[in-house]
Amino acid sequence: MHKRLFFVFFYCFLSPLSAQNWGWSSYLDLNIYQNYQQAQLLGQEGASAGQWLNILPGVGFGVYRRGKKGKSYQLLLAMEYQPFAMNSQDYGGLGSLSFPLLFRARHRFSKKEIGMGGFMSLGAGVQWSRIHLYDRPESLRQLPNPYFYSWVVELAFGLEQLVQFEVEQKRRFAFFFRFGSSELGAETLNFGLRLGFDKPFSAPFRQF
Repeated sequence: MHKRLFFVFFYCFLSPLSAQNWGWSSYLDLNIYQNYQQAQLLGQEGASAGQWLNILPGVGFGVYRRGKKGKSYQLLLAMEYQPFAMNSQDYGGLGSLSFPLLFRARHRFSKKEIGMGGFMSLGAGVQWSRIHLYDRPESLRQLPNPYFYSWVVELAFGLEQLVQFEVEQKRRFAFFFRFGSSELGAETLNFGLRLGFDKPFSAPFRQF
């Protein structure tokens, strides 16, 4: 799977035909719900942790390339911290931390980039996660609690607006759904609301 992802990324993002229209991308994710199932360790079933209405947004940053006919491509790395993630039925500790690395292809439904228009994006990549960061029960503190990975796919759809300040900038409001799994039994699930921003390289970094 990872070889296919690399090929798609190379073809769409690093092609010699795509030397124009590059810029910065950033976004904020507010998870309505998230749940992480830990990979199996030492033959034991992995623990899990979930949380409703996370109070801290996930933060993502990367680069984008604008294509033709309303298409664009992004490569982003994010960090998501949920301080109160837990399993209420089988308590193993509090908190989770994850780092998704995603390649996204986005399509704008409106042919005109001026004003508001609907869009949809499809992404894929890998996510590193860790649960039960602190307040672990005494009986579990001797067990390993490493980061685990999952291959993830993501679907997002919403509204996109082109605004003009000192330079043009695109803003988005979207609903996203991301699911992942791995060969070791790990599973990750995130869905919620997203605010996204695109700005060309010609704009000063401080103007984000």
